[in-house]
Amino acid sequence: MSISSSYAIGIDVGTGSVRCMIFDDKWTPVVQCQKPILTYHSASAPLEYEQSSTDIWQAICYCVRQCLELGSFTSEQVGLIRSIGFDATCSLVVLDEKYEPVSVSRSGNDEQNIIMWLDHRAHAEATIINSSSDEVLQNFGGKISLEMQPGKLLWLKRNLSKEQWTRANHFFDLPDYLHFRATNQLDRSLCSSVCKLCYRSSETQHGWDEKFWAKFDLDDLMANNGEKLGQLVRKPFSKSNTDVLSKKAADELGLPEGIHIGTPLIDAYAGALGGLACKSPIADAHLSERLIIVAGTSSCFMACSEKAVFVPGVWGPHYNVLIPNLWLSEGGQSAAGKSIDHVIQTHPAYNELKQLADEQNRNTFDVLNEILNNLQQKHKIDNVSLLSNDLHMTIDFHGNRSPLADPGLGATIAGLNFDTSLNNLAVQYLTVVQAVAYDSRHIIETMTKSGHHFRVIQICGGLARLGLLTQIIADVVQMPVYVSEPTNDCVLLGAAICGQLIADNERQVEDLLNNIACPIQTYMPDSKIADFHKDKYEIYRLLQQTEMDNRKRMNSKKSIMNRNNIEKLFHECDRKRKGYLNREDIKVASIRLYGIKLDKYKIERILSNIPNKIHPGLTLDQFIDFVHSFKHQIDHEDQNRETFLILDRTCKGFLNKEDFIRAFERANIKLSPEMIDSAFKQLDVDGDGRVSYRDFDFMMNYVADE
Repeated sequence: MSISSSYAIGIDVGTGSVRCMIFDDKWTPVVQCQKPILTYHSASAPLEYEQSSTDIWQAICYCVRQCLELGSFTSEQVGLIRSIGFDATCSLVVLDEKYEPVSVSRSGNDEQNIIMWLDHRAHAEATIINSSSDEVLQNFGGKISLEMQPGKLLWLKRNLSKEQWTRANHFFDLPDYLHFRATNQLDRSLCSSVCKLCYRSSETQHGWDEKFWAKFDLDDLMANNGEKLGQLVRKPFSKSNTDVLSKKAADELGLPEGIHIGTPLIDAYAGALGGLACKSPIADAHLSERLIIVAGTSSCFMACSEKAVFVPGVWGPHYNVLIPNLWLSEGGQSAAGKSIDHVIQTHPAYNELKQLADEQNRNTFDVLNEILNNLQQKHKIDNVSLLSNDLHMTIDFHGNRSPLADPGLGATIAGLNFDTSLNNLAVQYLTVVQAVAYDSRHIIETMTKSGHHFRVIQICGGLARLGLLTQIIADVVQMPVYVSEPTNDCVLLGAAICGQLIADNERQVEDLLNNIACPIQTYMPDSKIADFHKDKYEIYRLLQQTEMDNRKRMNSKKSIMNRNNIEKLFHECDRKRKGYLNREDIKVASIRLYGIKLDKYKIERILSNIPNKIHPGLTLDQFIDFVHSFKHQIDHEDQNRETFLILDRTCKGFLNKEDFIRAFERANIKLSPEMIDSAFKQLDVDGDGRVSYRDFDFMMNYVADE
């Protein structure tokens, strides 16, 4: 190994492993190491995924030491390591006041102190937060995801014992925890704080929104200027003399004390930074015209913009969280690679596939691709995609992150038969890969309609190694798709850049953007297959809509009014076995039934109408009466909410007068212009030309009743 003038370390903590890579002064990878990390997951709690911060840090220490050994680093070369940059998944880490792990698990095991990003336990809590229509939600596509931290924090407060919740003294997004573990500093990153914890950041404001947290009884997180979430929040690449490797961490990693540590990034953001640092395949493409898809277990669609672009169902826009003075939007697929793995590994022929791959010393994807090529030749067809003509699939196995923002959506498969052969497995593999591509088109189209404009689509991450997927995405969107080589280095490159820019006082991030020579592989679209994919894409969207319609029908009057279901829900909400539902229980029940959080005034009105009341709440029979009487009102509210969201295209949280007029047209309510004008003025009490959802809902219900 030739001597470099300096070295930079990039460390990536993904869903299932830790990776470490050392780069030289020309950003050429020198050596890398990977180590699996533990995930705690039980069939008895299928939505809950947990990890251990201790296990993750030990894996990091192992990887760094292994890199030094595998790279045969001399003491002189170790002394030339100037920086370390961290990225990680957006998982929630909990520590006590002494910085020891606090359990987030039903088991009570303190080693299980991380709620993973893909954990979906906080569905009800995220729904409560979204029902508030708080203006914070405007920067999250109109609603936060249950994968973000606010819902998980609310779940912890509602489900941990009071003693356990009190013990929890520090909450970190995982990238920020790694920075703390390396430096012993409690600073937080703007990237994690804004994108996953609703920290306010724009061109004119920044800080924790205390009113937002107080709405959900989480104001204790704001004590002492938000100490539990982080008092000091720092932009990417901001320099500080305290951002250096501590003696304790240095001893554990086998490195010298005092190495510069970069402000950390979420893994997808590190991938976007690494992708944008590579020279664009279209030389004059602006950063805002480059879409970076960071594809792995999940996939993230990262897009910069000079102005705030609001996209329904897409997270952001967030200001200054990656590139200085630019906004960033993040579309996503909760289960991209995971859906492909699931379809392959649950097929009856999977063991046969695995045995064949082992015998040939090849990976399973290479074997499947060979089978598909053989089938293509056998059937004498021009394009391998045609093999899936009669099979269709969606990838919403873990809900839909973007653009439908529906965590309860399920996957759909159409066209199954009794075939359990290896050939059938290959065709199902092809079909799920196509489904990832169709879902990608849906996200890209939604972002484009809202104001983004892409000239370059660039893929990095583990899934970029699947040439079949990349080619099909190019065919589906009918644009060239570019892959940086090696495919999974962009994330590590982005992490390393963060550290290096802290170490180099002269260099700025702008100097590196679009400036690193990375090998690029280009996948050109095949126009001859465009019509085939257009038809399959329309079927894909139809399957999604059918799944939503099916769920709506099964959750409608017939199933909700079933007494057994109501009794079961009553007992689940009456957790302390009181024999009645108190105010908090009623809130939870209404969310479980209708996805709506009742405010205290509605609950008081419900309780005040109970005759001969002997409990401070609803008994089972009273709850059944409540469910029946409330259902009709909810049906109206569902229609009103759908109308409001469709008209509020930029997720502002209000309608102007033009939107208001179109609402009556959409509902087929015929009123004279004078009456509509009068109604708008009555609702617009403060005269600012805007009407909130609450006022809009009241008016639509009033007119419908009249």
